[in-house]
Amino acid sequence: MNKIILTNNESLEITSITTVINMFAITLVNKTIQDVEALMTKDNLTKLQLVNENNEVYGIYNNLICDSITKNLTDNSVAINLSKLDETQVKIAELRSTVDSLVLANLGV
Repeated sequence: MNKIILTNNESLEITSITTVINMFAITLVNKTIQDVEALMTKDNLTKLQLVNENNEVYGIYNNLICDSITKNLTDNSVAINLSKLDETQVKIAELRSTVDSLVLANLGV
């Protein structure tokens, strides 16, 4: 079975993945919305790897964000919709982090 590996090396088995330009729809089984929500953080989606049943990586995606998580009541699967941050959003986040670090260093914290 295919799986995704998140930035923190958490591995999740997936039943399907659909990719559209800068968007992904992933379906998982045996997970709750709460389980998935705790994992789909911005920090944990900086790198997402797609892995086949032979543990071979066949896709790597960077800088994703979780748009929604829904549960299908008929089969108890959980669907995740992810989108790719554009480069401007990524650069702004990096600049904010750098500024915060410099300010804290300057304050001696």
